[in-house]
Amino acid sequence: MGDICELKNGYAFQSNSYVKNGNYLIVTISNVKNNKFDTTNINTINIMPEDIQEHQILHKNDILISMTGNVGRVCLVDKENCLLNQRVGYLNTKKDNNFIYSVLNTKKFE
Repeated sequence: MGDICELKNGYAFQSNSYVKNGNYLIVTISNVKNNKFDTTNINTINIMPEDIQEHQILHKNDILISMTGNVGRVCLVDKENCLLNQRVGYLNTKKDNNFIYSVLNTKKFE
């Protein structure tokens, strides 16, 4: 896997910074479903932390993977203004994103 992608970690957001209907969506492990980016119950913040790393600012079609609990669930980000929380991994792909996602989204991988 290391030859085709790099696993990056999420940011440790403080729950006391969460607001209702904020500017940024905080993507947690509960939002990573099998083949689905579920934002039904998602926390938000208004101000992006100053020390957030570039890879923790998500973009459409980024591949996410659950890193605790049901490890190995994957999904594609399909919204803007999303930030990566801890225990969720971002796969920075060096090759074809669609192919890698297709392979990771199989029962054999999970």
